[in-house]
Amino acid sequence: MLYCGERGRNRTYNLVIKSRAKPLLLSRPGLLNTVIFKSLRSCELPPVARHHEAFLDGVPTKVPTVGEGSYHRLMADPSAEQLLIDLVMNKHVTAWNIADGEWGRSRLDEQRGREWLRLKYFGNLHGDPLEAVKVARGGLQQSLMASRSGTFEETQQQSPFSRAAQRNMDTLLHAWVNEGETGFARVRAEVFAPGWETARSAEDPIRVVGDTGDCEERALEVRGAPDSETRVAAEWWYLYHTLGRSWKPEMHSTRSGKEEGVHFSVHDILVLPDSHRSVFFRLPW
Repeated sequence: MLYCGERGRNRTYNLVIKSRAKPLLLSRPGLLNTVIFKSLRSCELPPVARHHEAFLDGVPTKVPTVGEGSYHRLMADPSAEQLLIDLVMNKHVTAWNIADGEWGRSRLDEQRGREWLRLKYFGNLHGDPLEAVKVARGGLQQSLMASRSGTFEETQQQSPFSRAAQRNMDTLLHAWVNEGETGFARVRAEVFAPGWETARSAEDPIRVVGDTGDCEERALEVRGAPDSETRVAAEWWYLYHTLGRSWKPEMHSTRSGKEEGVHFSVHDILVLPDSHRSVFFRLPW
């Protein structure tokens, strides 16, 4: 069973998960399909200014939302699983906002954002923290694309897509893991030293160009990806932004084209309820 309630004057929310099973697995085929937090027992969110009314087990519950530019999208009648996913994803978005220097998006100032990242986020990561954050970032990116709240390029303005935020998060987390609070404080001061905003380079959004992608001749192509890992991720972003959540991956392969020296990344997918499709992305090699 799940309980979500308000605690204290600062309107911090606590989600308590009670289950007979020791590990809590968050799974969503084709979207999350991962363990975000193992054995999670509480999910604390930062203070917020607005609320949605939601119903959990038939009981009206105040559920927090976050500021503009963040992922929190509650359905009118969310299931307990969906509510849990939204709350945990909300927590990850807040962490990436802070790493991007955009703590205001989550209604936090710099000092409170720093303490929230250290205590409420890093302090609650389980297993390999570096891998947990990497996996969560991929899930966030796909979920934001699936929400289709903006264009493909506009969605990439969100913090989970920021390469600067990724560098900051990796640097801060490494310091936390290896040196604890002392290392975190030292590196945070370096990352957000005076003038950090003006020193940051602009990031152009990745684009997907081409035709329908249903065959080699009409293949799509990812442009502007800084590396192969991001290019691969962008293919998935495109599928989620184009199809929302109404599809499931079946198989992915790299194939040689009819023309010598041409290769394709091919996603075989099931568009619900029963339509099978192949989506072709031309590779740059």
